[in-house]
Amino acid sequence: MRGAGLLVAAGCALVFLLLSGQVGPAEATRDTWDDNFRDNLYFIDRFAFKEDGTWNVQIDPLQKGALLRLLVCNDDDYGDMIDGYSTSDGKDVCNKIAQNKSKCAVHQFKGFANMTGVAKTRDMYWFVLVNCNQTKLNVEFYEVFLNPGGEYLGWDTIPLPYIYGILIIVYAVLLLAWLGNIVFIDKGAGSNRLHKYISLWPIMKLWLVIFNTAYWGYISERGVMTWGIDVIYVIYNSLWYSYFFGGLLLVGLAWGISRKGMGWFEALIFCAVQIVFYITWVINFALEGYYAVVSIFGLGCMLIVIFFFTSFSIKNVNKAIQNSQSVGPAQASSSAGGLVWALLYAGLFHYHTWAYRMLNEASELALVIMLGRNLYFEFNDDALGTCGRPQHAAGIEMDTLPDRERSNASTFHNPERNEFDASDDELPVMTYPMASESRADRFPEDDLPVMTFPIPHAQSESERKGW
Repeated sequence: MRGAGLLVAAGCALVFLLLSGQVGPAEATRDTWDDNFRDNLYFIDRFAFKEDGTWNVQIDPLQKGALLRLLVCNDDDYGDMIDGYSTSDGKDVCNKIAQNKSKCAVHQFKGFANMTGVAKTRDMYWFVLVNCNQTKLNVEFYEVFLNPGGEYLGWDTIPLPYIYGILIIVYAVLLLAWLGNIVFIDKGAGSNRLHKYISLWPIMKLWLVIFNTAYWGYISERGVMTWGIDVIYVIYNSLWYSYFFGGLLLVGLAWGISRKGMGWFEALIFCAVQIVFYITWVINFALEGYYAVVSIFGLGCMLIVIFFFTSFSIKNVNKAIQNSQSVGPAQASSSAGGLVWALLYAGLFHYHTWAYRMLNEASELALVIMLGRNLYFEFNDDALGTCGRPQHAAGIEMDTLPDRERSNASTFHNPERNEFDASDDELPVMTYPMASESRADRFPEDDLPVMTFPIPHAQSESERKGW
């Protein structure tokens, strides 16, 4: 059953890889395309211009003689122009233009038009084609947006190549620190399955920021990315988030900490929230990003479910250790922090501006720090007390443990096997490494002493599995 559950989860991860694209490729600022449209309004593009930025838009309608208008609006004027558009089907916009009530710059033309302009102020500018003829049109477009200095990125994304360049140094240091911890300090860390999975995080993240640095730097200089590189960008980012969210689920299920597998129920729930996310993402994509809150809702559901798993798993660990129905204040704080992170990450997820991307990266780092704290403090300290001293354990004194439990405290755990060394007639146990000082300094790598606490047989099967 556990293997089947993992198979289902792996299938969902593959779907996640093929269908996602949460951090989609940047919109080209130098591009050519054609399209058919029947609506009164056709959104061409938007760009964050600095003062004195320049634009060039070429439009060639195949139906000659059709009267068309190009509107160039700043953020506020665009909001005023489309007010009531959804109910009037664009007729209100046509009436505003006919009555000279539009605050946007209007460029009227028939046939091919080559239009240029200069941004007078630093703002987000919207380019909209208006067709008040009530006829279907086939139109070819060409656009070039430039900020001063030949910069193809908008002012909201210009710092991205530099930010990702700094992150290369940050994640390189984290990778070296983690490798140093495995090689010189905590030699047993790499033998745990969860640690092996987590070890991929700094490696994949370092490669991702290197790729993003090159990607955004290329667009900054050239203004457009080849189709093949865009596909690689989407695939690799999808692979990263599949790994990232999958890791959150595994940690939340206490995989490699207090259990070895994943049940059908957990795998199906995770698949369900991913499907919800994909549906909301497709809706958002179909609406061209106008209602990003829809896909944010889907992502938020997935993250909240993951942290529900985390809270439930730690609660069961606390029950097994303390034989109590309550969760301590530290755990309540940790769970609340997880939900806050989930909502923050969901809110930042869909934006490419440099400030949002920087906050998004910071939230990922905060998550890793929080998970590290949970792994080393929430689990270990609840069993052994602060800094691994058993005499300060919450509600547990070694001198008061029954003989059977004290004998279990001398049980040895071989990290290479990743299994509990208890005989069949003993109670199942959960093991917690002593952490008062470096394990590698005190004991041989293959014989690390651990303290074990029995899980009562009175627990139901669902409780021992984390539910």
